[in-house]
Amino acid sequence: MSDSVLQTLDTISSSNKYNSWIYNCFKDDLYGDVLDVGSGLGDIAKFYSSENINKVILTDYAQEMVWNINQKFADRKNFSTVHMDILSDNCTDIVFEESIDTITCINVLEHFENDLRALKNMNKLLKKEGKLLLLVPALQCIYGTLDSLVG
Repeated sequence: MSDSVLQTLDTISSSNKYNSWIYNCFKDDLYGDVLDVGSGLGDIAKFYSSENINKVILTDYAQEMVWNINQKFADRKNFSTVHMDILSDNCTDIVFEESIDTITCINVLEHFENDLRALKNMNKLLKKEGKLLLLVPALQCIYGTLDSLVG
């Protein structure tokens, strides 16, 4: 992962009001075992604290990001990290499909070339009555320099 990507993610990470606002939009829908796809630096997941959450699994495709979030959340007992590429054929083998009640994918899906494949894999990981909480940018006109740095 390039230094510019890490610098961009670090800048976004310091935007606590923005990250808190995002979390507050969907916090009432978080429950059970939660899988966070593309956790990055854990900017949104750091707010995940609810009596309705059993455990949180943070994932990223970049091993160095997994290492970073593992360090960041080491003191939170119900948090774990997994190196996982949601586009890979074996991603459903990494996390057991019967265990996921909620998947969060916040400002990540738009970075996948094959977003349909990512959505299909997320669907395979969810329990039948599970929820996908998805946030993607709505307009191309808000695509900015931060977006172009991270692809």
